[in-house]
Amino acid sequence: RRRLSLSAAAAFTMSMPTRSCCAGKFTVPVVGVGTWQFGSAEGEYWGARDQEQSNAIAAKAMEKGAAFFDCAEAYQSGRAESALAVALAAANAPADTIVATKIVPNKCSPKGQPGAVRAELVASLARLKRPSVYLYQVHWPLPLEDGDDAAAPSLATTFAELATLQKEGLIVHVGVSNFGPTQLRAALATGVTIATNQLLYNLVSRAIEFELAALCREHDVGIICYSPLLQGLLTDKGVATPLDALDPLRTRTVHFAGTREKSRHGGPGAEAELAAALAQIGTIAKREGVSVATLALAWCLANPAVVAIIPGASSAAHVEANVAGATYALSAAVKAELDAATEPVKAALGPKLLDPYQGEATQRSW
Repeated sequence: RRRLSLSAAAAFTMSMPTRSCCAGKFTVPVVGVGTWQFGSAEGEYWGARDQEQSNAIAAKAMEKGAAFFDCAEAYQSGRAESALAVALAAANAPADTIVATKIVPNKCSPKGQPGAVRAELVASLARLKRPSVYLYQVHWPLPLEDGDDAAAPSLATTFAELATLQKEGLIVHVGVSNFGPTQLRAALATGVTIATNQLLYNLVSRAIEFELAALCREHDVGIICYSPLLQGLLTDKGVATPLDALDPLRTRTVHFAGTREKSRHGGPGAEAELAAALAQIGTIAKREGVSVATLALAWCLANPAVVAIIPGASSAAHVEANVAGATYALSAAVKAELDAATEPVKAALGPKLLDPYQGEATQRSW
């Protein structure tokens, strides 16, 4: 069972529930803030996001107890980490505010050559202006076995180096991200304690329910749920927008036909099932008198394998809405309705939807 406990880093309010995993050693508020959009410039994926927006988001998160900020060196080539540091300073965030970041696989350490992970972590800490991070995650899976390429990242060397950095206090917890069952088992086999696995999970992206969620629970690895609103699709506006009217950047995932603009997965998608599910979700939300986002966030947290959700936010108001969803009491009956409404999408997409932009044959995880 997941144990509810009080996090010292739950900032200025005690109203936000927390969850623990990793034998109770890892504790976070149930809702945090995804910071992929921090530091984004005009022409980049999220468009121009100024520092004042990031400052407002961080301040509201601290005020509401959602003091868990997830970042990555890959986000805007480190600029998200730098923007987060400025935002936390502006919010007068306590030193123990929970900050997580990630290392990209191609910058991990080759076989028998430790040092690359340390260099990347030190660079991230400098941008974050912190002496350590609460959670350091490998962003995508590494090769299961060392090959002939002496410069290729090695799972064994990388996790040994992570353990060393953890012992030195530069990392409090080691985590992974987007690791499927095979990769997670391989990471666990290194002997390093894996606290969390950050995974795509939402009402219409339920691949982890086939096997991975149970595996995480078996090893007390908490799931950090990213994209719980599927980049705005699971909102009042999203469910009311015809699929053909969506921004092409939002229709690149395997939910949509691979023939759509900017898509690269090449698969058939599940558009009929998706459209029907979104309509039903919208109907349920209206009947219950809450927003679609509230239902979607509460639904994610109803899974006992999930330790936290990290929805993005483009404003302080979005943070407030995210907190409302995370603290909403979802009834068992409504959850069952939502499960049934989205089951056809789950069945159509199958168990291998861990990278939503890749087809089954090119998934990086499994």
